[in-house]
Amino acid sequence: SEMCIRDRTNEDRSWTTMQALGARIAGAEPELVQWLRSGLELALARLGEPDALDWYGRRPALGDLLAVLGDRRAGVGVGADGLPDILWREVSGGEVSQFGRTRSLAGFRIACYPITNSQYQVFRDAEDDAEPAWWFENYGAPAPIDSDYTQPNRPRTRVCWLEALAYCRWLTSHLKAAGGLAQDEQITLPTEDQWLLAAAGSDGRRYPWGNDWETGIANCNEAEDAMPLALNLRQTTAVGLYPRGDSPAGLADCAGNVYEWCLNKYDDPDDTGIDTASLRGLRGGGWGSGRGGVAVSARNRNNPNNRNDNVGFRVCVARSTSPSSSRWRPRLSTKVCNCAGVWGDGAGASRPCGSTAGRR
Repeated sequence: SEMCIRDRTNEDRSWTTMQALGARIAGAEPELVQWLRSGLELALARLGEPDALDWYGRRPALGDLLAVLGDRRAGVGVGADGLPDILWREVSGGEVSQFGRTRSLAGFRIACYPITNSQYQVFRDAEDDAEPAWWFENYGAPAPIDSDYTQPNRPRTRVCWLEALAYCRWLTSHLKAAGGLAQDEQITLPTEDQWLLAAAGSDGRRYPWGNDWETGIANCNEAEDAMPLALNLRQTTAVGLYPRGDSPAGLADCAGNVYEWCLNKYDDPDDTGIDTASLRGLRGGGWGSGRGGVAVSARNRNNPNNRNDNVGFRVCVARSTSPSSSRWRPRLSTKVCNCAGVWGDGAGASRPCGSTAGRR
């Protein structure tokens, strides 16, 4: 069955082709479906082994095949209660040194994966997705923009910082109602300090997995660094397909795949106040980033109204000390920018993208 999986996951397999295959599989005998799933599980297990590079170019199709068969992994889809199934990772408290200071953080919980398309779509399909409480000051929910890659198990992109916060508020309310969250807890975006502790711990490592680069360990653009194999998928992949690159706390995709929105302001990392004028921090790098861009210390920034094809978000659990929401009305741009506003090079330098999409 593994050989069959290899045949079904050639690099030229498009999502449309995979969906057609899924439609045919749906009418097949259950034994055939289970046979395919067994082969797929063997292939996914290979991704955590030293010879995982052999499967690098097949990862998009592997994730797509998993999607059409039904991705049963915890933390990727939607639970039986109709709410996003978040796989939480416990992060022990520790010290974080960045921005020229050292801070001691208490322990917290954070999602293993970035929020997926299926997990975000539950929010947008909900009858109360436009509830003013999620959007502040009676600001109506904007018309969503679909991800460029709509596979249900891939990270949700084209979500601005304001939409990510609305999702957090909606999920907080529904998880509390379902008994999945304590009354003094809330779902929110991690600060850059929390993100760094979850992605790298406190030992000063360069990448989530350690200090040394390993070819094919993340969904990023190795061609940018003139690496011998010039690996570059040029797209997102299903979450969790690079297990060799997981963080010490067990987080997946902290390096590459999609940049992740953080709660704090870029120019003042200790300020998590809500407004629409301040650039917000991005961490983790995306599928188009080089090795420097996916280092845990690399920072980027973006306008909170911008929606990008390489920016998603991950959620965490915090005690209910939500920042003050003074009277303001966010204004979402109808333009679409294909980068993430202003990029850093992983060494402290940055350059503007040249686009004014979503800026005021």
